[in-house]
Amino acid sequence: MTLSSTQDWPAADTACKAIGTTAHLAKIDSAAIQSFLLTNVVTSGEVWTGLTDRNMEGQLEWSDGEIWSTFPSVTATEVDCFSMNSAGSWQAKSCTVALQAVCEYNSRGKMFVPLKFVS
Repeated sequence: MTLSSTQDWPAADTACKAIGTTAHLAKIDSAAIQSFLLTNVVTSGEVWTGLTDRNMEGQLEWSDGEIWSTFPSVTATEVDCFSMNSAGSWQAKSCTVALQAVCEYNSRGKMFVPLKFVS
């Protein structure tokens, strides 16, 4: 899901988590997930993702607490939050910038519900 209004990263994270106990800013940890999003969800503009190093400078992790491994290919910088644009480029940004955001959640037991816009 993507939030239809623009928000800073902390507000977007809170809005995603308010959807339910399994919801959080999206973990885009593979080329397949990124391709799906670029084809079906993020067709224009730029959105917040769940990637951040807000908890510990230089240690990238997803908003669900999982430590970042190798995808996407990014480097921790002085700014703490990451966005992705409709061309698939990732940007380190100040967490105070207002963007739409991609959320993910599981609403049916173990079945994954595709990411889409949240209003």
